[in-house]
Amino acid sequence: MKSIKFRTRQGFLIVLLVIVTGMWAYSGAENARLRRSLEATSQSQVRTYTDSFMTYPGANVVTRVTTAHEYVLFGTATGKVEIYLKYRNSDGLDQFSGMELGYAHDGKTWVMTDSASCHGPECVSRGKQLFGDPI
Repeated sequence: MKSIKFRTRQGFLIVLLVIVTGMWAYSGAENARLRRSLEATSQSQVRTYTDSFMTYPGANVVTRVTTAHEYVLFGTATGKVEIYLKYRNSDGLDQFSGMELGYAHDGKTWVMTDSASCHGPECVSRGKQLFGDPI
């Protein structure tokens, strides 16, 4: 009797582990797919923002794209594209400028919902972190 109870509990735990692992794998694959589609969608905005800075000496660009669902696997998919620029000013000092673009996925395409630029200390620390510079 005890053996049957143990096997039932063990079987339940194995099934639960398989379900959780499957959900984790699906969520990772779905986020990778969403990230690729958002990268492709946002390329024109990234180019528009960065083209004016690329004339500065030592100009460099780094982008970071993140996506997620409102709930782990369900709900509205949202995404954020962060664009950070590093360039040298006339004094030869590194300057950082950033832009964040917010998106929502309507089931077929990404729609830009908001955007913000940053030039303050928080932008400098995030920019340094993404460029690998000491903070």
